[in-house]
Amino acid sequence: VSYVRQVVSQVAQLHAIDINRIYAIGESNGGGMAFGMALEAPDLVAAVVAGVPVPFSPKQPGTCKVKPGHEKVSIMMMASTADPILNYEKYRMEGTRDEWLEALGTIKTASEEKLPSILDDDAMDFLDSYLVRYRYPPTSKEGAEFLYYKMVDAGHALPNFRQLMPFVWDYLGKRNQDANFSELVWEFVSRQSKTGVKVQP
Repeated sequence: VSYVRQVVSQVAQLHAIDINRIYAIGESNGGGMAFGMALEAPDLVAAVVAGVPVPFSPKQPGTCKVKPGHEKVSIMMMASTADPILNYEKYRMEGTRDEWLEALGTIKTASEEKLPSILDDDAMDFLDSYLVRYRYPPTSKEGAEFLYYKMVDAGHALPNFRQLMPFVWDYLGKRNQDANFSELVWEFVSRQSKTGVKVQP
């Protein structure tokens, strides 16, 4: 965390940046790092994105030192039900989500949306995976938002239109191809700021 603070400080000396719109985004261990930034540096980040992450939460912080203010950091979390590395049930992905919801004090009833299938018949992998998005909006403009993506029957990879190469399927599983992770991230972080959340209608 101290290293990230130094990086941000140096970048701010070289470029004009909006200190109210700093985000931490990571995959796998990097997703755990994103959670860690929310827990340990809530004064620095407005939002974090944790993709197929090592799960940390205010109740299960691991080695993270939980700081006041973590309850004001908006979070996007994405987990796969067929992840061969971070098993969905064993690593308590939905439990982690619920612990963050409790900490953030968001609206507990989510809007649920199954994203349309982009590739109905991918001859390369025959993967019948789909994405479900759950939105938990903040209770006020100053509150935090929680966005949860459940990748059903997908492996340890972020969604993208390109499938993983077959030689890694035994280790990572297969990728959901119904969305572009970067676009989902931008849709989320573009409305996050320390000055308030622009709630999507």
